Amino acid sequence: MEKIPENTSTRPRHELTHQVISALRDDPRMSVTAIAQNLQAPRAVVAQTVDSLLSSDTIRIVAAVNPSFLGIHVIAHVSIEPRGPVTPIAEFIASLHESVLVTSITGSHSVVAELRTGTHADLHSLLSEIRLHSNVARIDTLIYSNVRKGYHSSRDVSEVRIDDADREIMEILQRDGRASYTSISPRVSLTATTVRSRIQRLEEAQVIQFGVVESRGVTGRQVSVGFGINSSDSLEPLIGHLKEHSDVEFVAECVGRFDVIGTLVSKDFQTIHERIESILSLPSIDKFETWTHIHTHKEDYSRRV
Repeated sequence: MEKIPENTSTRPRHELTHQVISALRDDPRMSVTAIAQNLQAPRAVVAQTVDSLLSSDTIRIVAAVNPSFLGIHVIAHVSIEPRGPVTPIAEFIASLHESVLVTSITGSHSVVAELRTGTHADLHSLLSEIRLHSNVARIDTLIYSNVRKGYHSSRDVSEVRIDDADREIMEILQRDGRASYTSISPRVSLTATTVRSRIQRLEEAQVIQFGVVESRGVTGRQVSVGFGINSSDSLEPLIGHLKEHSDVEFVAECVGRFDVIGTLVSKDFQTIHERIESILSLPSIDKFETWTHIHTHKEDYSRRV
């Protein structure tokens, strides 16, 4: 077993942690050995860092199944102004199968949720159900027209046929995106080599996409700030600017009170402030609104295949 030297590097541990997470964002299934080589850090230290991040739920590595492959064609961002305490309505929405993300936020709305349904009629029925809750005062809804950045981004699925083994592989990877080929092999009665080729085929067909889900809110490692933008010009330059920055985790074009919605993540508010200033310097910004995620009630993108 590799012994961890007492002084392995001059870099602080928190800096190494940030670099490891960045490496996993680039390639969620990157091996510990490859991460250590890329960061020029001892393998044992990197292994310990990855294990700590995963075991503490600071991050989760998951395979997101393309929503359209699952028959999900409508994705909505719902902002809720509560009547009374926030937790009852947040927990109610978190209990709904159609919700994948529910957080308490700062601001008048207090709760935001991402809902996924098969049709607009399904979404309308779901929103009607939410409005009937005694703790709901008002709802604002945005419909994503195109998710431009994010591990569950909009993408066309290639024609692909799947069988029960593929479905089981996807179920496993939705729970643990770093599950090894050898650990999956006996569970689906296939060789590790075959498991690997099947996962590659599902990735190439855009059926699954691996990503990192980080804990957000006051208990998380990161500061997570949502934003909405209205623009008086073409959205492409704006979206291009947003996509090129690693601290912009998510970007979507939408229909509703904003033209673009997104999420900023960073280790501190100073960095968030600097990124917001850079966005506001763009000439096409008409309106810019932010909210801070302070507690996550649910973040679960896994779905039965």
